[in-house]
Amino acid sequence: SSGTGMSSIFIVDVETGNLIKKISTGVGNTTTPNAMQNPTLVDVDGNGTIDYAYAGDTYGRVWKFDLSSSSTGSWVISNSGNPVINVGQPITSQIDVAPSKNGGYMLLFGTGKYLEVADKADLTGNAFYGVWDNGTSTISDLVQQTVTGTVVKSGQSYRQTSSNNVDYTSKKGWYLTLPITGERVVTNSVITGGLVYFSSIIPSTNDCSYGGTSWLMELNYNDGTMPFTAVFDTNNDGTINSNDVVVSGLGYQAISSSPTILTGLG
Repeated sequence: SSGTGMSSIFIVDVETGNLIKKISTGVGNTTTPNAMQNPTLVDVDGNGTIDYAYAGDTYGRVWKFDLSSSSTGSWVISNSGNPVINVGQPITSQIDVAPSKNGGYMLLFGTGKYLEVADKADLTGNAFYGVWDNGTSTISDLVQQTVTGTVVKSGQSYRQTSSNNVDYTSKKGWYLTLPITGERVVTNSVITGGLVYFSSIIPSTNDCSYGGTSWLMELNYNDGTMPFTAVFDTNNDGTINSNDVVVSGLGYQAISSSPTILTGLG
């Protein structure tokens, strides 16, 4: 974002290349430029046209763009131009959107950046968030979930996490604190079966190393709690069942990509 340095989305006619609308957040400057990530598009009423777009930026803000009007002149940032939430850490992956059990949508995303040389040595703490799209929120509106321990099964490290209750009569979501110094989320998450799957990375500061390590995490997306049943084959017998330990993360010695879910394989 060279120009103003502010994060923006562009809506372009795919056939002609003509700019239909540019919507700027007004956040960013030329000294410290902001950048918007890929937007996630939502058709609320199922009529084949987009009603809302969600996107995060490198200032740590999550934006909701109202595109529901038939007039492009009425396309604006929702919440009177304010972000849904400001988490204070860069968002460099796409916002995942899923139906909330309370109506509306849950916005799922992690924080962290791994784009510039300086990012390798950035040891600032990060988190993964599940935010209910219900007006504007702050961190105090969310319930914290934490990594409670690590267990080793069949030579493999697994994480277990908290299952703190999220009372949506007074709260607007949850967040999981990533416990390792330098741990961050820089790839897209995947939602299936009521769970959100995401990868975190811990870059190595040693130039002679293979890059770093990662964790593949899976949580109930509505409240950030541990899965109710086993999702990993912790005893390494080729089957995931009640003989496996219920865990919420798998560690491995590599820098990870986004998770991919295979279905229809029995």
